[in-house]
Amino acid sequence: MTVVWLKLLHVSALAVWGAGLLLMPLLFGQRQAAGSGGPLHRLHAFTRFAYITVISPAAFLAIGSGTALILLRGIAGPWFALKLLLVGVLVLIIQFKTSSAMAAAYGIAVTGTMVVTTLLGYLVARHVWHWKRTWALAAILPFLCLDLVFFGANILRVIEGGWVPLVIAAAIGLLIYTWVRGKGIVRAFEARQSIPLADLAAALAKRPPERVPGTAVFLTANPRSAPGALLHNLKHNKVLHERNLVVSIRTTDRPVVDAEHRRTSERLDDNFEIVVLNYGFMESPDVPADLGVGGKTEMRSLDAMKTSFFIGRNTLNPEADVGMPLWQDRIFMFMQRNAADPTEFLKIPPGKVLELGEQVTV
Repeated sequence: MTVVWLKLLHVSALAVWGAGLLLMPLLFGQRQAAGSGGPLHRLHAFTRFAYITVISPAAFLAIGSGTALILLRGIAGPWFALKLLLVGVLVLIIQFKTSSAMAAAYGIAVTGTMVVTTLLGYLVARHVWHWKRTWALAAILPFLCLDLVFFGANILRVIEGGWVPLVIAAAIGLLIYTWVRGKGIVRAFEARQSIPLADLAAALAKRPPERVPGTAVFLTANPRSAPGALLHNLKHNKVLHERNLVVSIRTTDRPVVDAEHRRTSERLDDNFEIVVLNYGFMESPDVPADLGVGGKTEMRSLDAMKTSFFIGRNTLNPEADVGMPLWQDRIFMFMQRNAADPTEFLKIPPGKVLELGEQVTV
C-alpha cells in the first residue's frame, strides 16, 4: 500500500512540475504584454506564488518520492541513470536560470578538486613512493597553501550556488562510505563463519563425503579460507566433486599481465587446488578461458560440460540495532542489488553457475 501511495504522489508531483515548466514560456510572453503598473505587479505576484509555493515543492516531492520508490523496489538501470541526469539538469536550470549564475559552483568545484588532488599527492608520496614525512610535507605544503587560498576565496560564495558541488560531493562520499562499511560488515561475518582450507581438506581426507564426477570451481577473495559456497555445498548437498579448484582473482598495479604470470597454482592435496589469476587494471577477466575450460592442452584442459562454477551470494537483512543505521542499510542493499553481475564480469556462462549463501544482518 505504501508503494501505491508513493506512486500516486510521484505522478501527481511530476504532473504539477511539468505543467510549471510548460507555463514558463507563457509567462515570459505575458511579461511582454503586461507593460507596467498594476498588471505587471499582479503577474509578478502570481509567478512568485506559483513557483515558490506550488511548482518548486512539487519538484522536490517528485524527486523525493521517485528516490523512495527506487529504494523500496530496488530497481535501477540505464533508464534510471538517464532520468536522474534529466532531473538534475532541470533542477539546476530552475535554480540558476542562467549559465553565468553558475560561476560560484564552477569555482568551488575547480578549486576543491585542486585541494583534493594535492592531498592525494601527499598520500602517494608517503605510501607509494615511501618518502619521509618531512620531505613529503616540504614538497606538498607550498601547493596546498596556494590551493587553499583559491578555495577560501570561492568558499564565501557558497550561498550563491557553491553549495551544489559540495552537496554532490557529500552525497557521493556518503555512498562510498556506506558501501565500504557495508562490505566490511559482510566480510567480517564471512570471516567468522569460515575455516582454514587446509583444516577442511585434512578433515575431508579422514572422513571423505560422497564423490561426484566433474570439476567444481569455487570463486573466493581469500583462497586460504574455505569458500562459503564450498561449505554450503558440503552441508546441504553432502557431496564433493572429483576435482575442486579454489580460485581467487587479483588485480595488479600494472595495466596488462603477460600470459606467463597470469596463473599461479598450488595443489593442497588430492582434492583441492588453489589457483590465483592475475589481471592488469586495464584487462577484462576471462576466468573460464584462463582456467583452461575447453582447452586443448592436457595439463590445463577442463571439460566444459563437466565444470561447474560456485559463487557465494549472501542475502542482506536490515536491522536497526545491528551494524549500520536502518536508512544506511537500505542504501547499501540498493547498491548491492544493482552492482555488476560477477558472472557477466568474469565471463562465466550463466548456465554453469550455482550461487550459494546465507542471510547476513547489516
